[in-house]
Amino acid sequence: MINKTTAEPLENNKNLEDFINSSDLLLALRSGWQWIFGLILISVVASVVWDGRRPPLYEAKATIRIGWVHGGFQAVPIEPIDDLIVSARQRTFLNPFFEDASIASEREKDEFVRSLSIRVKAPRSNLVEFKIISRSPENARAWLERLISMKVNEHGKVIEAFTAQYKQRVAECFGGGASENPDRHAALSNRCMSQELLFGNPVPPFMAMSIISEPVNVQEASVFPSLRFLIAASILGGLIFGTLISFVLMNHKRAENINQPGY
Repeated sequence: MINKTTAEPLENNKNLEDFINSSDLLLALRSGWQWIFGLILISVVASVVWDGRRPPLYEAKATIRIGWVHGGFQAVPIEPIDDLIVSARQRTFLNPFFEDASIASEREKDEFVRSLSIRVKAPRSNLVEFKIISRSPENARAWLERLISMKVNEHGKVIEAFTAQYKQRVAECFGGGASENPDRHAALSNRCMSQELLFGNPVPPFMAMSIISEPVNVQEASVFPSLRFLIAASILGGLIFGTLISFVLMNHKRAENINQPGY
């Protein structure tokens, strides 16, 4: 058991040791300012040079408004947003694009898939943003324009097929006349009545085409680490390593003085 008289000197020694360490650290900061300033200067210059020689990346963005068809009590999108986000990054969907864009190597295809991002711009919205990152602004623009055009054309074909099917149902209901087969005529009449096509003039279903709501916009992409981050890291690293070098040299010089005769 440590009594009170023993614990007080131990606590005093610990406080004295902390004070000496703090004093040594402040002395190292003051005496080693050349090391600190030199390391900071070298690190900052190296960061600026490296950032200047780093090839820039370009980011192309575009937004598609997904079309819809009125399916009874609500509007049904031509393609579910979640399915679009998943399928648009799969090879089965991108292979026609790769052929059209003359992207042949597997490495370029993998890089394109990794650089492509698709997201919904707002919750419960039909606005979908496509983004591509490339080292070439021309490639970023051309690739994204082809990709979103291909998706819009694909949705246009869905609308065309839906419209053709609707017109066929209308023709059957209004131009079929009396069928020789009574059962078939009754089934056709029931189907037309259920689809509200038998009475009055047929009204085409409400629908909206998928369109490009925001055209392709290319700008320089933000990269990590940024120049500001590099400069901050250079200043902090120069301060730490400069202080450490100065502290080591100061202790080494102090040990040499202690070992000298007559000290």
